Amino acid sequence: MKTNELLSHVQEAYVSLSKMGLVIVSVKGEYLTSVTGIDPVTEYLFINEDMAFRQQINQVVTSSAITKPITHLVLHKGEATGLKIAIVPIKEDGNILGYILTSVFIEANMSKEHLVSIFNDRKWEDVLEVIKVLTIDETDVLLDTLQKMATVCSAFFVKELEAQRFQSLQQLLLHMNRENLQISSLFEELYENIEDVDLLCYVTQNWNQQWVLEHTKGKNEERLNNLKLDMITDILNHARDIGEYQSIENIEFDPRLSFLYIYEIKPKSVYFFPVKNELDSRGAIILISEQKGKISSKNLQTIDVIRGMFAVYQAKRQLKLQGFHHLTKLSRVIDMSKLMIDLKCVKELLFMILDMTDHLIKGSLAIVVLRDETYESLYGDQLTKNQLEGYIKDVSNSLFQGQSETHNRIRNFSFGSMIECPIIIDQQVEAVLCVKVENVTNEEEVYLEILSNLLNIGMAKFYESNKEQAENGQSLHVPESIKSLLTNRENEILQWMLKGYNNQEIADVLFISAHTVKNHISNIFQKLNITDRRQLFSTIYQLQFYT
Repeated sequence: MKTNELLSHVQEAYVSLSKMGLVIVSVKGEYLTSVTGIDPVTEYLFINEDMAFRQQINQVVTSSAITKPITHLVLHKGEATGLKIAIVPIKEDGNILGYILTSVFIEANMSKEHLVSIFNDRKWEDVLEVIKVLTIDETDVLLDTLQKMATVCSAFFVKELEAQRFQSLQQLLLHMNRENLQISSLFEELYENIEDVDLLCYVTQNWNQQWVLEHTKGKNEERLNNLKLDMITDILNHARDIGEYQSIENIEFDPRLSFLYIYEIKPKSVYFFPVKNELDSRGAIILISEQKGKISSKNLQTIDVIRGMFAVYQAKRQLKLQGFHHLTKLSRVIDMSKLMIDLKCVKELLFMILDMTDHLIKGSLAIVVLRDETYESLYGDQLTKNQLEGYIKDVSNSLFQGQSETHNRIRNFSFGSMIECPIIIDQQVEAVLCVKVENVTNEEEVYLEILSNLLNIGMAKFYESNKEQAENGQSLHVPESIKSLLTNRENEILQWMLKGYNNQEIADVLFISAHTVKNHISNIFQKLNITDRRQLFSTIYQLQFYT
């Protein structure tokens, strides 16, 4: 049932109780119910333009001047006629929602003959016979009865207002779900639906932890672009930390808010609502009222609901951006992993992994350390030469000496934290991917895991390929007399030399640098007292043939 219908039922019940004709009008003077129980005189006054009675009543009710039940004198040609009408405001929390008007009556101290002389119309003699005459006590009883009726009506008004408020709130929440919603448009709608608020602001924290203004709606909004929030930082931080709104009410003069006077804003109350979700806690809605020392609980509840939904909306936007961010990165990983098929050597693989590291974790120091303590790095100049050499030595001692099982994945050094990902092939650590990070996040760990797996797959591919070549290839047998003169690594390199591999090919097989291979070969030549590979083959062949 509609509110107007409910008000009509209440009115009919009170017509029989008060024995007076009644009608309910809005604060704009509009009829909310049909006139009930009105006598011919009142009806005449209501429709007779010459009397200007209706205009008088409209002027009274639309001015909101009547805040308590009164008896209002009807004027005729600027003079009081002695006819009266009761006007009773329908209120809720001090706000006037409408008025109850009665039919015309005469109080006992005014004679009907006097009224006829005022109107100068003989027809009034007959008409005035039906007008009710009330004593002062009866008038008081009438006003008291209508006050009770106003209380009942206000409940229906409030119900309607709550329904309208709910619909407005629902529309706001639905707008939040739009993909292309602009915060400015949301604030505009929010401002229109909240009473007693002169200024609505949305503030956030920047990268430097300073609160800055993002959006405003209301008084002097165009002047607030350079609004400084330093003086209320503590209040905003406190609201953010506890996750509940903070208020400054019935303000005389709070020094923290003095900066608002520069913008001709003189607050009576200010409210700070933190906008906080699991992903972010750097936003807040600020309400400023110059009219009310305290904003109604209903409006505060509305803002509280909105700020909660706004936090969800912000989280949704952030998740969408993060999702796009991750998809972009993963697509890059997929594209680059396809290139591994065409890689010709380990060095190309290392360069690709380092390039991908820079794409996923921008600007970070990244190093791939190989088993022979050689390395390739990205942004290596972030460390001094001594720091870099010391770190490489530390990694070598920790991971290439059989301690990888007890090794901590994240280690702290004087120059920062390093995430270290061992690359294990055939149960042996062949390389380590090391990346410097400021704050270790789950995202960084996941992406480094992806990169280390790609590096593992790529190196294993080279390892298996070279292993297969070694098993299928033919080489000279190295006598024990020569093996005993060389180290394990030198003997390993010697075997590949005898298979016809050049320095770079040997480096790729063993995952070491060509420079390191060259040094090992020089040591072999020196120990065997030879100068080149031709002499090496000749010496090995002769020893093998004659022994």
